[in-house]
Amino acid sequence: MANNLTLEDIDNLYLWYTRLEGNELESKEEILDIYYITAKNSLPKEIFKLNSLEQLDIEVEDLTEIPKEIGNLTNLVALDISGCHNLKELPKEIGNLTKLGCNGDNRYGDALRIRDCHNLKELPKEIGNLSNLRVLEIIGCHNLKELPKEIENLDLNISLYNCPNLKELPKEYWNKGATRNYRICIEIKNGDNVELLKSTLDSAINNSANKSLELKIELYNIDECHIRVN
Repeated sequence: MANNLTLEDIDNLYLWYTRLEGNELESKEEILDIYYITAKNSLPKEIFKLNSLEQLDIEVEDLTEIPKEIGNLTNLVALDISGCHNLKELPKEIGNLTKLGCNGDNRYGDALRIRDCHNLKELPKEIGNLSNLRVLEIIGCHNLKELPKEIENLDLNISLYNCPNLKELPKEYWNKGATRNYRICIEIKNGDNVELLKSTLDSAINNSANKSLELKIELYNIDECHIRVN
């Protein structure tokens, strides 16, 4: 059966999906053609058999882990993980989602967004395999201390908000070639991220020779400013 779903899988997904607010299906078979799901309160294992999925939003507060089977969703172009307060790590199989960022007709974003995962401590190095990813947005991940050095492989716009324990970007990130641009967005609020800002500016200046570099810095309650180093 398409998507490797059994009849029982379809029944389970149909019951779960139709209970989500605003979701209606005329028949159970339509579950096979769903391309966008927001998983709230629960994350049934059958989701990871839906090869048709192109966007997945996960909002499950008590989720402690994301199954490695997420790596089966190789048609995903956008992934949003929000409000999973007990999530401590992401599976390395996320590195299999090499279409993340291939937004086609721009129905979705081109991003991997991780928001309000307060106990997330690190990201897997396999994120460096996501060669089409253009936007990495991390918000409210209070315990995140570092980003993997493998992001040097990616042509990324990075947005960082309210991540007080993240003090610097990996030095490997600044190894991009001379013709590539950098775009980093940092929010300064209540003193958070000041060390990150300082280390980013230092790295930008030290690595600006023969490169086009743009930093976008957002300051809370202060006019936005742009700093360009050529």
